[in-house]
Amino acid sequence: MERLFFILNIFLLKVIKSEYEKCIYSFNCQKDDMENICLKKLKTDSENIYNIILNSCSNSTCNAYNALIGDREKIIKCKQTNSQFKRPSYPNGSCINNTQCISGICKNSICINYKLCSSHEDCPFNNFCYNGECKNYLNDNDICTESYQCKFNSFCDKKEKKCKKLFYFEDGEDITENIELNKNIGEICKSGGYISINSKENETRYYCETLFNKNFSCKNKCTYKRKTNNELITMEDKCLCGYNKYRKKYCVLGNGEPEYEEYLNIRKDFLFNENYIKNCHTLERDSNNICNELINTNNTVSFREFIQKYTNLKIKALEYHRIKDSDNCVKEVIFGYNINPIIPLKQSCPKYICDENIKQCLYAINSFNEKGNNITIKLNNNICAINEQCAINKGILASNDIMNIMEKKIIEGKCSIYLYWPGIRYPGENCNIDSDCIDKSKCENGICTGYGAGQNCTNTSQCNVGFYCNKELKVCMEQKNEGEKCIEGWDCKNYLGCYRGRCIKFGILKPLVQNTEEYSPFPGNEKRYYLCNTGELDGDDGMTGNFCVKSKYSEVWIKSNKKIIDDNGFIKCEYNEDCFYDNGRRTIKKKCGCGYNSDGQGYCPLPASMRFEEWNNRIKYFVDLANNKCHTLSRFNCYIQNTLEDFINKKKYDKETIEAHLFYNAVPCAEKMFAFQIYLKCNIISILLLYIFYYR
Repeated sequence: MERLFFILNIFLLKVIKSEYEKCIYSFNCQKDDMENICLKKLKTDSENIYNIILNSCSNSTCNAYNALIGDREKIIKCKQTNSQFKRPSYPNGSCINNTQCISGICKNSICINYKLCSSHEDCPFNNFCYNGECKNYLNDNDICTESYQCKFNSFCDKKEKKCKKLFYFEDGEDITENIELNKNIGEICKSGGYISINSKENETRYYCETLFNKNFSCKNKCTYKRKTNNELITMEDKCLCGYNKYRKKYCVLGNGEPEYEEYLNIRKDFLFNENYIKNCHTLERDSNNICNELINTNNTVSFREFIQKYTNLKIKALEYHRIKDSDNCVKEVIFGYNINPIIPLKQSCPKYICDENIKQCLYAINSFNEKGNNITIKLNNNICAINEQCAINKGILASNDIMNIMEKKIIEGKCSIYLYWPGIRYPGENCNIDSDCIDKSKCENGICTGYGAGQNCTNTSQCNVGFYCNKELKVCMEQKNEGEKCIEGWDCKNYLGCYRGRCIKFGILKPLVQNTEEYSPFPGNEKRYYLCNTGELDGDDGMTGNFCVKSKYSEVWIKSNKKIIDDNGFIKCEYNEDCFYDNGRRTIKKKCGCGYNSDGQGYCPLPASMRFEEWNNRIKYFVDLANNKCHTLSRFNCYIQNTLEDFINKKKYDKETIEAHLFYNAVPCAEKMFAFQIYLKCNIISILLLYIFYYR
């Protein structure tokens, strides 16, 4: 099976190679509207030319080669990898089930082969198959017939018929007898490379040699200089099309160039590390990858750093002609450059400190140690102006953005103007230009145009503020009042929802009251929990219906894990730990949240029972806010459409409820930055100026 895999790969690469030598591809990066798509293959105006659009997929792989074969346009989606077992296992290797074993079955998490061997793949590490039996590797200088019999860092010299260490032959030595050893024939040479020369008798002979590129760009041939005699030689098969936007050809990197030497050095570090290769199968010598069992089981930070460095250096050396002048995503998507996140098995919440000396609003470095601790996030709330926010990747700075530091070396927050208007505005809402408005609505006198009472419509998005589109009559009608009949929540006034065919106030349903409709109260925007006075809904357990609930910490969990509720109702927890709650119907779990504190301490999200009044006030606040200033379809973004002060108040209620555990014992600068308290300290003139600035 393993050999079949390699044969298939070689076939694909040959097909791809012949296709690429026509230079018909142009490679470009795009990161906007390609969620879960890593590659698009599209024809250009010229029938035989293609644009390859790439998009990186975090912690996943992209089988890009499938799209590069043939003449059809294709879309390739990201494929999530199994985080525990990334590759199949040979006998004595780790496994979860039988399908992960190349030979034999999975028993007690180990691949076991009970039968006599018929090929090398039936044998465990450090063994080879001989006359139906698995034998231990031969020692160096022992008599051999093939390299699979020798140690993993040795080969069988066909001339002397003895096992010898890799990188044995000097430049200029004839290795013709050994040319069919295995895929990595160059590794029997000290230089890691060889050349072929035709003799006068028209016989091809092979010699170890170090080559230097005369140039890298090419049209048909590549010229190299030999180290042994400075002779220039040309090779047609080394000039290949690159994966760049210019459709240019480049020469394969010579083994004497610095990038190749760096790869060769780390390759030797791997091959001559006995702790590594003792878990390598004899058939794995046919590739230049890190061995399967090491990838599957060695989760130390130091080893994963080694893997990442090894993979990156291999790509830079062996694929130099492909990635030269290419966008970064080519290396990531097609070759896997830098896609192995170095994440410790155990992680700790980062510590926050206020530091007015940093030049960014947020700055953090991850040193990546085995314990996953000692990450410090520095904040400077004096960097951003009054109309700016601290953002990562141009987004609102949130806890999830910050926790990306667990997978990255550095994260930085930069100031960007905070626009609290939504991207799309509905009829009757404020606008600046036509593109601000949805569909065919126009921006006239700063207001998106729409239809009023009695005017024809096909969708509620066409009606003005205070109206909805009656599905039966196909006309815009005023939103319904409390107690009136409704089909969906959009029919009701903004502070009402549709419950059992009637418009009711938000926050009116008590815990354990069934909150079920044939359709969502707000189709396309599931907000059923707004009808509950706790803002909590239980409907994900497969049980019939949805119920309003009021959660509390699980007493069983507290007792069995010796958890302590402090005087303010909080429970300490570790990063990514599960916290358990009882909601009157069942036990649910939520993830521990890393707080914005200087202790690196995580806390469980507060249950509604701990601050029931605040949870209830949060719903009441929205009821007061949603007073038909906004379109019915944008009611849940009403704070955006109103004033900056409304936005600040929303953050205040979030801080007291769903984000209370993050702000518990938080450093002062974190409260200003993440809860927008900096705005609360501004005088009314500043807020007025901001209001005028955004609404002018």
